[in-house]
Amino acid sequence: MLVTGGSSGIGAAYVEAFANAGARVLACGRSEAALLRLSSRLPGVRTVSADVADAEGRARLRTCVEEIGGLDILVHNAGVMEEPDFAAGRVDLPAIRRELEINAFAPIALTHELLPSMPRHAGAVIVMVTSGYALLPPRRAPTYAATKAALRSFARGLRYQLEPLGIHVMEVLPPLVDTPRTASNARPKLSAARVAADTLAAMKAGRWEVPVGQVALLEMFMRLAPAWAARVMRDR
Repeated sequence: MLVTGGSSGIGAAYVEAFANAGARVLACGRSEAALLRLSSRLPGVRTVSADVADAEGRARLRTCVEEIGGLDILVHNAGVMEEPDFAAGRVDLPAIRRELEINAFAPIALTHELLPSMPRHAGAVIVMVTSGYALLPPRRAPTYAATKAALRSFARGLRYQLEPLGIHVMEVLPPLVDTPRTASNARPKLSAARVAADTLAAMKAGRWEVPVGQVALLEMFMRLAPAWAARVMRDR
């Protein structure tokens, strides 16, 4: 299996959880130092430094997948978050383009490029890590929410296409998670280990849409009190 963005945060939690469950894990990330720390902590895990938004990085991943003999689980976890303020004019367009490429284009391109390496009719799984923000966008990160909403839509459409091939497409929607990226955020956070544990449990149960923690409550409030739910997210 392959986990993108696997060197820290939710990705590292996935790597550890699947490795402990006996899977042969390939973890990719952009930080060689972080990957070295991961491999020293989990010596059975293979790591590769690759940028999933870059064609050369994806080619490196294809080579690694061929070397391990194919792929039964692909976890699209790599992501970045920008917080532009359009009202104040604080918008970094190159950074937003990069956000779009990593969060939305890279999973689409990598799915296309690695799909031939996945077995048919054998219970293979593609996991898309989106976000509760894919359901309702927050004030502070409208472009991030847009990329996750796009990935959510792609996951649903891809599920319909790949179902006849026996390849399942799972969407995981985490809330705010305790990772290095969210260290400065004082709001309550869920552990990355909880996201990984819920994903593995859902996979065993054959559930392909997994709202984690508070996101399950958000879905409920979107049905029962949509205006209130939108107001809450507006202030985040």
